[in-house]
Amino acid sequence: MSQIHGFAAQAGGIAQISSRVGSGTTLTIILPKIDKMPAAIQNKGELASIPRGIRVLLVEDNIQVLQFAEQLLDDLGCQTVCASDATEALALLQEQSFDLVFTDIVMPGLSGIDLARQLHIRTPGLPVLLATGHSDQLVGEGEAHLRVLLKPYGAATLSAAISELIAASVVVSGSNVGAITSDQ
Repeated sequence: MSQIHGFAAQAGGIAQISSRVGSGTTLTIILPKIDKMPAAIQNKGELASIPRGIRVLLVEDNIQVLQFAEQLLDDLGCQTVCASDATEALALLQEQSFDLVFTDIVMPGLSGIDLARQLHIRTPGLPVLLATGHSDQLVGEGEAHLRVLLKPYGAATLSAAISELIAASVVVSGSNVGAITSDQ
């Protein structure tokens, strides 16, 4: 329900639900009418350039969302390692190095925001991209260094967010992410 509400709100509309015992439930999404073609369709095929082979730690507790995000990252040329929660992610980060962490915000145990805060202390300069379908789960003012991607997202918005974070990481930390060889 929260993802439906988030989708409607992102599109400038509203979601309404009505339920009557014995009659069932009706979900109505009301979206504004526009005359222009959506940007995602206008720019289809225009993905932001990201270095091929960047290592991404994907943290997501929902298996369907994890598989979807993993496929998108693979399609973008990323090397993806998956974790089902923040605790597993922290263990993987002790064993391996990554160029970016892409994590859901709402998870059991440590949230994605909690994970990002720990990473900011443990590995400053490691880019963290947060994802949420809950419009009320946005990052507070104290975390201006975090980038939030709203669900639902596609390849274009994901590649743009990754490109932005990697570019900022190279500028801030002098990271060698940009030096990864490309197969393009």
